[in-house]
Amino acid sequence: MKRMLTLFVVAAVLPSIVSAQVRERPRKECFRTCLSVDPTPHKGRYEEKLAAIRESKKRETDVRKLEQLNEAEQHLTEKHLDSVDNMCHKICDQNPEE
Repeated sequence: MKRMLTLFVVAAVLPSIVSAQVRERPRKECFRTCLSVDPTPHKGRYEEKLAAIRESKKRETDVRKLEQLNEAEQHLTEKHLDSVDNMCHKICDQNPEE
């Protein structure tokens, strides 16, 4: 009898728990959360490359080489941010506007 009562309670409560977790967030909220998490699969590679560039900048004394490293760092960062932006658009595109 206890098992039947337990099953009944679980069956009655489970749909409300699941519906609370599946709630779609507005697109803006989803996008903001997505950007803070950085869902790209190659985040580790980006961080390694960025650390290598920054380490090279610390050791470098030539002005031209420093400018090249600054441009490489900026390009790498822009490329990564574009990748994150695209991934978040793919994830949040199906969410409602408001």
